[in-house]
Amino acid sequence: EAHGQNLLVAFDADRPSHVLYRDFGGIRLPRAHWPGLRGAITTADEDERIRKLLAALLPTTLTALVEALAAWTGTDPGRWWKTVADAARSAAAASPAVTAAVFAPTWPIKATTAMRLAENPLEDLWTSVPNPLADA
Repeated sequence: EAHGQNLLVAFDADRPSHVLYRDFGGIRLPRAHWPGLRGAITTADEDERIRKLLAALLPTTLTALVEALAAWTGTDPGRWWKTVADAARSAAAASPAVTAAVFAPTWPIKATTAMRLAENPLEDLWTSVPNPLADA
């Protein structure tokens, strides 16, 4: 599945204009909910597809980008989370399930160490982290 190192920020002059994800290797995205994206997650379970996509994008990669932009500009990260929330509301509007997941109180994240120590190290194990978009 996609990993955070594949997330790129595009700039218009000196301002970030949008985010590009360049590797959707194992993610299948239903076009009805994600019309501008292509890729392949090998499950028909909508909740699992959403969890895998959001876990690859939001809690790790997007948090790092927001922190970097805040440090770069000397501004409060909350300002950037508000910008992200506005864009996310627009992007996720076509799917109530995606909107609910993006703005839930927590975001899913793989418990990678627990996975590697488990009996089946390839089976996904999940935990959650606080979602900065929940109140943005």
